[in-house]
Amino acid sequence: MLFKIDFEVDNGASYQKDIALVNAESSDAAKEKLRRFINRIDSETCVYKIYSINLFNGDIFTGRHGTN
Repeated sequence: MLFKIDFEVDNGASYQKDIALVNAESSDAAKEKLRRFINRIDSETCVYKIYSINLFNGDIFTGRHGTN
């Protein structure tokens, strides 16, 4: 399943909102997979907050222009 996750990253100096598509078996697995991915960036960067997680059933995804 493909999940669309709206989240915010803390990099130690600022907070940045982002959106990700994550392929996982469940929403919990998708959240954990995203956290592991972001945490690998460096020792200060982490997922600060997850705002929403939904199944993605669209054909097109853009971070700034929505989905279809």
